[in-house]
Amino acid sequence: MKIAMIRLVALLCCTYLLLIISGTAKAQQSRVDSVVALLQKSKTKTGLDTTQFYAADDLLQKTILNTDAQIAQIEKAAEQLKFGAEEGVFYAVKLRVLGRLSISDKYKAIAYGKLNIQQLENSKIPNAKIFQRNFLSNLRIPYRESDKLSEGFQFYTDKLSGYKKVNDSIGLSECYYVLAGFYRTIGLFEPAIYNMKKSVSYIDTFNREKIRLINRSFLAYGRARWINNASIISDFYLQAGDYKNAIINSKMVLKVAMHNYNSGGDGDTAAALRSTFSARHLVQAYLFTNQLDSANYYLQIADSSKAYITNISSKPFLLQLYTLYHIKKQEFSKADSCLQQCWKMVNQYQMGVNQPGGIIEPDYYGALLQIAQKKYPKAITFLLKDIERVKTIRPNVLRDYKLLASLYEKTGNNIKAKEIYKSFISLKDSILADQSKFRTISFETEQQITDNEISIAKLESDNKLSAQSRNFTIGIAALLLILAGSIYYRFQSKKKANKVLEKTLANLKSTQSQLIQSEKMASLGELTA
Repeated sequence: MKIAMIRLVALLCCTYLLLIISGTAKAQQSRVDSVVALLQKSKTKTGLDTTQFYAADDLLQKTILNTDAQIAQIEKAAEQLKFGAEEGVFYAVKLRVLGRLSISDKYKAIAYGKLNIQQLENSKIPNAKIFQRNFLSNLRIPYRESDKLSEGFQFYTDKLSGYKKVNDSIGLSECYYVLAGFYRTIGLFEPAIYNMKKSVSYIDTFNREKIRLINRSFLAYGRARWINNASIISDFYLQAGDYKNAIINSKMVLKVAMHNYNSGGDGDTAAALRSTFSARHLVQAYLFTNQLDSANYYLQIADSSKAYITNISSKPFLLQLYTLYHIKKQEFSKADSCLQQCWKMVNQYQMGVNQPGGIIEPDYYGALLQIAQKKYPKAITFLLKDIERVKTIRPNVLRDYKLLASLYEKTGNNIKAKEIYKSFISLKDSILADQSKFRTISFETEQQITDNEISIAKLESDNKLSAQSRNFTIGIAALLLILAGSIYYRFQSKKKANKVLEKTLANLKSTQSQLIQSEKMASLGELTA
């Protein structure tokens, strides 16, 4: 009887779960259908209906894509928008699809991103390289959040080598940018900073052209991209605990960003976002060093509502900074309110931990809030959830382990504290082991690029020598030709002169003979007389 009851309960539970899954799937398909309908309405006889288009974009950002059929539906609707000045909008929609796949199926997202990168490499559309750069950038998210990070290292390393051969500065900058993020993910900050500086060095800061994107922003490249990537160097300094250099670099970048914004920049919202991006690193640095007045000053600069139209994930990150600020000010109710807003956005847009706007980890800040109020058991609960959320970002897991072990000690649970310390040491050893592995990859990559540079330089040198030799040969040949022509001309001139001389000599001889004959006849006449 009990077994039958257990089976009945299990059956009911399974049926309930299936109904939930089925209902969720239907709801998502309904959203996909709505996105398609809005995209179809976006095309008008006079051009793009931005109201319909932005509505489609907003809805797409809240949609989970589960099947290839749903992707095909959206792409087919976006295909009709490939006309005139809106040629790139099609790929902008596909970029958004990649972002949604990064949440629902990271492996499918990786395959989808690589396919579009390949298509754009062979595409002839205007600004194909810029859209290719954006796919290279967005593909980093599913790689970082999956167990395919090693594959990601290899993929971008190969791309780096290929772009070097054809001197593609946009591709090179983006590959260095992504590799820098990979190194940061595994806890290697020195190569992270090095690769980001390499990325910055390949950016043309004089380029300020505007390319409109689906989300009311502009594609970031040229000066705007320089501001973005240079600002990330500050973030890496922060993660490494080098607050002095983080502040120096952030102030320098913020000055450039504000000038770019005030002078028209790359679109109001995009330039505003880059200004806030620079300012928030100063907020972090001053919060970590307990300079709360300075932190509050830069919080006001960083909190530009206009900027977050284009990058939704930046707002939850800023809310995390507000939470930390209020915790340090012991304003616990305000801190809790900020966290609630943060979680609301995370759930609404189904945000993962690794986002373009930064690392989204409200559970960690929830733990800090509980610790500040000496509610250690609640803090432990928050930290355990955060460890699961940030499991692919090893420096953050290390930080959580260390804090969790100390909390177990405070609550008297020494057995748990020892277990966590063991996990901490094990992960630390793993990071140390990977330092050698990934530094070898970095060295081999640089060596390969250096070899390519040497080969290219040698080829250019050989071509230059060949050109010089060719020019020298042509010069000698031309000189010889001129010399031969001169000799031939002189020969012909002498030949003509000789003929004239010979004729003149013959005439002289004839005249001489005639004179001699005349003299003879004269002499004979005289003798006869």
